[in-house]
Amino acid sequence: MARVCLTEPSETGGIGASGVRILEYALVRAGHTVTRVHVHRRGSSQLPLLDGGTVELTGRSTQRPDAWFVSALYPRQWLDVPRLLARIGVPALAEHRAASDPLVAFGGQSAIAPAPLEPFADVIALGDGERTGPELAEWCARGREYALARADESPGYMVPSRTRQLTRVESGANLIGELLPGRPMVEIARGCKSKCAFCPIGWAGGSYREASEARVMASIDRVRGKKLLLYAPDGSSVDGIARYEQRLHQAGCGNAARDARLDRLMRHAVATARSYSFGIEGLSARLRAAIGKPIADEDIVAAHGTLARVGVKSVRWYMIIGLPGEDDADLREFLELLDAAHAVFPRSLSVTLTHFQAVPHTPLGRLANRYDERAVARGLAIREHLRRAWEASERKTLASQPKGRELHESDVALQRGPREVAHALIELGGNRAAFGDGRWRETFARHGADPERALDAHPDATPWDHVVTGAKPEKLRAALARYWHEVSGAPS
Repeated sequence: MARVCLTEPSETGGIGASGVRILEYALVRAGHTVTRVHVHRRGSSQLPLLDGGTVELTGRSTQRPDAWFVSALYPRQWLDVPRLLARIGVPALAEHRAASDPLVAFGGQSAIAPAPLEPFADVIALGDGERTGPELAEWCARGREYALARADESPGYMVPSRTRQLTRVESGANLIGELLPGRPMVEIARGCKSKCAFCPIGWAGGSYREASEARVMASIDRVRGKKLLLYAPDGSSVDGIARYEQRLHQAGCGNAARDARLDRLMRHAVATARSYSFGIEGLSARLRAAIGKPIADEDIVAAHGTLARVGVKSVRWYMIIGLPGEDDADLREFLELLDAAHAVFPRSLSVTLTHFQAVPHTPLGRLANRYDERAVARGLAIREHLRRAWEASERKTLASQPKGRELHESDVALQRGPREVAHALIELGGNRAAFGDGRWRETFARHGADPERALDAHPDATPWDHVVTGAKPEKLRAALARYWHEVSGAPS
């Protein structure tokens, strides 16, 4: 069996993502020795740090591992990849590693567009970690070269030094519905029923699958009187969610899940959660219909009245500013919606504002994605509106600060850039200030990773076309045409 270290390329060292927990459990169940490692723990002089922050499953291992499995969830984590590799004691570029080095495998959500990670990776995995993780660990137990050869010939993996094709694989979801130890969690669904035009989960996240209801109920019954995370990208869409909520209530459990789709949540009684997060996303009903969330303003207001009556204490809205076709009329409609919702939900109402990003493998993924000053001005108007509402009523209402130009456009360039981004990241050495003040641009350009190309529309070839996620090109084109029809009635 293999010795595996799990980590993520993040300065914060947070490695508690649900996908990582599922991967760890699958590896342990297969008999491998696993340690979760906070490589970037602040204030420590130890290099590397093999003092895993979570050891509820296997205990600690200070032996040199056979493999490092790195979960890369979002592109801003890539800034820390060169330092992470230095700390774990392997050369930054895969081409410089020796046969005696542990294998370095990357996976996670950012594997849908992994070109900037490829020079760092011995292997990139795409798909269900409960399948790829134990399989790759088994190969690693037989040696680095054996693992590379098997990965190169198997679906679900890419060996960047040998091949340029990566295809998503699925496991059949063997662990869905199973109670994970430690902080209790039950995955009740994988993938997403919705196919929102901006979101990769419904398009590139694999087929939608739900857990067996009997299995979920048995897991709930094993956790009495504790908080339980019923995990799904959209828990309110799960067929049995109302019955799960009722069973949680009977068992004296609280549901630690927050994320839900507002219109679907209101189909059943809200029994256990005291806070919710909703992806409202579009500033107006017109924009919500275009992205695939056709929720009318009056329905949002009515839903918040119901939430107040059943005792929900706080609500967070996730909003996208700068969706293609957005204008000031959408802002005016949104401010009216905020006031109406707050009138019937006189509790904590916060808004997280995110500038639109054209994510690969989504219907909007090939569009140009530059910083939109007018959209950010709308976001600042929302912040000011909520600040005045808080001062007038002493109710907690606030909105996040939209990113500035450099942070927004560097995120886009990281996510949609070519392999040459890796060499720019090595030179930048994790310097976050360079991404806030614009120095990243000349560094990217010097290494052949043209930032303007990343920000432009990609009507033809893209740096992520070699990744096959299952998002059919013809369906993406049809969804984009529907988007423009909803927004303006014009053809795409």
